[in-house]
This record gives sequence, C-alpha cells and structure tokens, in this order.
Amino acid sequence: MHLGAQYYRAPFPESRYWEEDLRRMRDAGLNTVQLWLLWAWIEATPSQYVFDDYDRLLELTAHNGLGVVLSTIAEIQPYWIHREVPGSEMVNHLGHRVISQNRNECHFGLTPGGCTDHPGVWERMAAFFNSVVTRYRDLPNLRGWDCWNETRWNVDADGIVCYCPRLTGVKEIGRKQLTSNTVAVDLDGVKCELELTQWLTPLEHHHGTVHAGNQNGALLSSLPVGAGRVIYFAGYLGESYRAKPNTGFEDYVAWVVRKAGVQAEIDVLLPQPDSTSFLYVKHGMSLNRRVVFVFFQKDHHLAHLRFRKGFFASDSVRDLIAGDVHRLEPGFGDSTELKMNCPNWRFAVLVEEQ
Repeated sequence: MHLGAQYYRAPFPESRYWEEDLRRMRDAGLNTVQLWLLWAWIEATPSQYVFDDYDRLLELTAHNGLGVVLSTIAEIQPYWIHREVPGSEMVNHLGHRVISQNRNECHFGLTPGGCTDHPGVWERMAAFFNSVVTRYRDLPNLRGWDCWNETRWNVDADGIVCYCPRLTGVKEIGRKQLTSNTVAVDLDGVKCELELTQWLTPLEHHHGTVHAGNQNGALLSSLPVGAGRVIYFAGYLGESYRAKPNTGFEDYVAWVVRKAGVQAEIDVLLPQPDSTSFLYVKHGMSLNRRVVFVFFQKDHHLAHLRFRKGFFASDSVRDLIAGDVHRLEPGFGDSTELKMNCPNWRFAVLVEEQ
C-alpha cells in the first residue's frame, strides 16, 4: 500500500527545507509523496516550460526511496490565459463572465481561468499535459498520475457555469421565470416529474433529443458532443431534492448514469439513504488487490453490500482496521454480497484475501 503526504505547492515550502522534510517523511514510515505540478507555475510565460524545482524534488524523492504521485494541476491556470486567449472566460447562469482570481490554498495561478471547452484554452492545456508527461513518464519511482485534482470549474462564480455554446453548439434563448415548480419529463419512455427552483434557462428547440420542453424551448436535452453526449437540464434540481427527497429526481439521476453506460461496481442494499444520511463507499486497487473503504454514519449499525461479478478474486475480505475476516456470500445473479456490522471506528478498509 502506498502511504504518503502531499508536498510543495509552488513556490512553498522553500527549497532549503526539501531535503530535511523528505528525509523525515521517510523516517516516519511514509513511502510516497504527491506533488502538485501547477500549470500556472511551470508555464508562467507562454510556451516556456520551467521544471527546475520539480526536477530537484524528484531527485530528492528517489534519493530517499520515496515513490511519487504526480498531480497535473491544469485547473489552476496561468495569469496570461485571458490575454493570450481573449473571450475565453466562463459564463454563469446570469450571462455574466466569471472573473478569475488567486486561490487561498495555492500561491500562484488563477481559477477558474478559461473555459476548457474553448479551443484556444484546450490547445494550451493539452500542450502543458504533453510537456509534463513526456518529461516524467519514465521515472523509476513513479507510482501514479492524478490528472485532475478537483472540480474547480465553478470557483468564483455566482452560480452554475458554464452557459456558453462552445461545448454543444446550442444557444440558450434567455433566462425565464418559473411558471410552475415542476416539469414533466420523458426519460426514454419512463415518465416522471422533477421539482424546480429559481428560474429556467431553455435551449433552442430541434437539437439532439428533447425529453422535456415548454413554449420557450427545450428544458431537458441529450446533445451529441464528439464521441459522447451531454445531458442538459435548464433548471435547478438539487435544492428541491435536498429540502424534500423525491423519487423523480432519483429516477432522473439513475437515467443519466445509464445513458453514460455506467454499471455500478458496488450496490448499497442497506442502510437505505435518506435526506441527511447515507453509507459512503469508495473502492480502488492496491498491489493488484481490491480495496473497499466503507464510512458509517452515526445512525448506521449494519452494511449490506452487493458486488458485481468478478469484482473480487477471492471469496473473503479482511478489514485492515479491525482485523476481522468477512466471507462473501452468493448474491443475485452472479454477484456476491457482504453483510457486516458497524465497527467501533465507524470505518472499514476491506482488502480481498490472497
């Protein structure tokens, strides 16, 4: 298992601390370091990539026997982006351009920067990715890439972004006041009602597949973009659901997931979620073995999970925190299932037994 810490958000900490800090990480038992490779810092001048500090850091990690995870932080963009790519700002729900600024946890660069659907922004961002990967892909201590750290695209916006026609080629027809707090939609033959708040931002009719609309335009559309599709809804949905959970919104989310071709690796059968509580489950791989993280909330006493066929290579899992071994049972179809009581820590790390 790779256990480490994040280090160096340029230009801090200063280089005089690096050698000692990395040595102390190693001595503390850590084996990995995550480094932020900031687009804004590396390409502070257009088309000039400077890697001197990262080269030195990576040399020191190797000297101390530490692996590295390289995070290509392209979402923190160079200060020159709007000068070099004029008109690339994101557009919010009011039609206003989003003004970029520094972030308080990073010392150099802008967010949200230019819209990544703008060809000029994407071309320069892709060049940054290419320069980083070309330089570091053969590192002997490279443990992995983190190619996008977080969803920062709506930072500094007054609401939802991005309402520009660059992605889909379809224009909005203008913001409209709500005349009803519900809209009837047809999800490929399944009809349901979605509750709305605030206002509508309809699209032009006659583009893609329209699943809901009114006299102003399309309210729910499936629009082709490249080799995929974008699901566009012209209203606020989440606020109503948060105030009063309803099956219509859940049916809509499930439909979007199916349209994307996503099949769940893990289904949570118990506990059932409500408006304030749900069982949080994440999974990944470590040393070619499946790892599942289960986070229990204070009112949870039992977890019942279903895993797709072939998810685990063995018929039992061990909780690395509690030390308990849990046997997997046959489930629906070719799936396997696990029932486990909430541990004292309300947290379990399940690794398949070898």
